Amino acid sequence: GATGEQYLLVGDIPETRENVRNGGAHYRFLCEPVDPHDPFRGKYIVLTFAAERYEGALDTAAFPEGSWAKALLDTDEEGFAIVTSLEKEPVPGRDHIDVEVVRWMPDGGARLHFPFDRFYMDEELAGPAETVFRESLRDTASRTWADVDVRDGIAVMREVRIDGVPIRERI
Repeated sequence: GATGEQYLLVGDIPETRENVRNGGAHYRFLCEPVDPHDPFRGKYIVLTFAAERYEGALDTAAFPEGSWAKALLDTDEEGFAIVTSLEKEPVPGRDHIDVEVVRWMPDGGARLHFPFDRFYMDEELAGPAETVFRESLRDTASRTWADVDVRDGIAVMREVRIDGVPIRERI
């Protein structure tokens, strides 16, 4: 919703949301710049993530451009989410999200697209939030990320934070 968790679910099943929120693993996805307006859905911030640049080994025959993969997740030394490998099937005991392999990179790896890329806001907050969001991404001393819970391949976005502070509190 506009003021609470935002869910990426087919059918948006409340029981599944609660299972992910209450029992899912928590990840911080480091943000990168972008931002449009969708007149049919309301105002939102488009999020792109550093972890969408997958630099690991990639079997281009198994994952052609436009295909979907299970992106196995872990965290880096700063606590931000990273993709450690792309798999065809879930790996027991490992958190994953379904991602699209957008394109292969010339030097190896791939550009991925995560299924959670929009953070919807109340319309009166969206404009100021966009400004604060863009400024935070230009500030090299600042860290902007999305708090996302993951369970069984399902992602629930809770918040966008700038240096640990929810974006709504920065406007």
